[in-house]
Amino acid sequence: MEVDMVDVQARHAFVLTRRKSGASFAKIGQELGISPSRASQLHAAAVEALERMPPVVQVTSETPLFQLPLDWRTRDILAQEPSLTVGQYLAIAAPDRPSHILRLFRFGRRHLNELEAFLKSNAIGPRVGSRKARD
Repeated sequence: MEVDMVDVQARHAFVLTRRKSGASFAKIGQELGISPSRASQLHAAAVEALERMPPVVQVTSETPLFQLPLDWRTRDILAQEPSLTVGQYLAIAAPDRPSHILRLFRFGRRHLNELEAFLKSNAIGPRVGSRKARD
C-alpha cells in the first residue's frame, strides 16, 4: 500500500486504520518500511492527536474564545480568561485587539495570528451570531 511518507496526518490515519483492522505493529511497520517500534510510536502520536482535537462548535457571539477549534496550547492560554467571548473580542476596536489579548500570560504573536486567521477564514466578523449573519 502506498502511503505518503512526508504527510504526518496521512501516516497517522493509515496506522490508526490498520490497527483497527487488527494489524500488528510489525505488519504496519513492514508496510511503511519502518520498525515495529516506530509504528507503535506513530500510533501513540495519532491517538494523542485525536484526544487533543477540540469538539466542533457552532461559533456564535457567545462562544468563549477557549472553545474555538484552535491549537490546544492556544486554547489552554485562552482558558485563563474563560469569560472572554467571540462577541466581546470582536467588539474591541480592531487596532486595540492585539494589545488587549496579548496581555494574557504566555499569549504571544503566534497565538494571536492563529486566532485572527481562524476568525478570518470562517468569515467571523463583528456581527457573528446576529440575526443578519444567520439570514
